[in-house]
Amino acid sequence: LRVQLVAERAAHAAERRRLASRARELSRRNRDLRRGVRPSVAEAYTLAAITYGVPRAELVRVAACESTHNPHARNGQFLGLFQLGDGFRVRSPYFPALSPWSPYANALAAARVVARAGWSEWECSPRGPFRR
Repeated sequence: LRVQLVAERAAHAAERRRLASRARELSRRNRDLRRGVRPSVAEAYTLAAITYGVPRAELVRVAACESTHNPHARNGQFLGLFQLGDGFRVRSPYFPALSPWSPYANALAAARVVARAGWSEWECSPRGPFRR
């Protein structure tokens, strides 16, 4: 009886951890949807953050300022979520193999630059609306 009780408690604790993790994920998704972030764009931010170790919140804040989370945003030569210019696209391993309109390629390219050189290439800052 004691062994069964210990096993059931362990199973219950594991289930609580799994449900808590799922609740956190759903909360983040709901927050993203309220901000107008499409699921594929939110997933691109998460992938880029994990791949390059850049805080996801910083990626979200800068993309909101640069493109309002629109992967098809355009401002002259600057394209996509992070408004990457020609110079970014030439130096990035993601282009021309992937489209600059791809939220994944754009977020990964931006996170790669940020991991190496910080946010100095962008007008928008992760700490506030604008750096200047």
